[in-house]
Amino acid sequence: MEVVEQVIEGAVLLELHGELDFSARKEFMAAIQQAGQSDHAHVIVDLQGITCTDDAAMSLLVIAHQKLIQQQHRLSLLNPFPPLTEKLQSIKFPRIIPIYTSLDEALKRKIVRSPLVH
Repeated sequence: MEVVEQVIEGAVLLELHGELDFSARKEFMAAIQQAGQSDHAHVIVDLQGITCTDDAAMSLLVIAHQKLIQQQHRLSLLNPFPPLTEKLQSIKFPRIIPIYTSLDEALKRKIVRSPLVH
């Protein structure tokens, strides 16, 4: 799997290409870790370039969400291919992580970090 990272309008966009499966876990989680260290509180994972997934992909997305929450970031998904969209909808995934069909729509989701209270 290949990951292309860019910053667009205050959000980190991770464009994924190839297979999001167990064998891609290290690359995916490294990209999530790097995005979580940015000053941008919104991380958008573009799944349009994903050609296939396995059951591990769901777990990777949940783990990514949890890691980003710990870093006061939020995760959104963009353009999952139809079979993945159906799978995500069937397990009510959008209740946890929003799914968008356009980058503009995802970018409208304003995410502001809460100041840390000491």
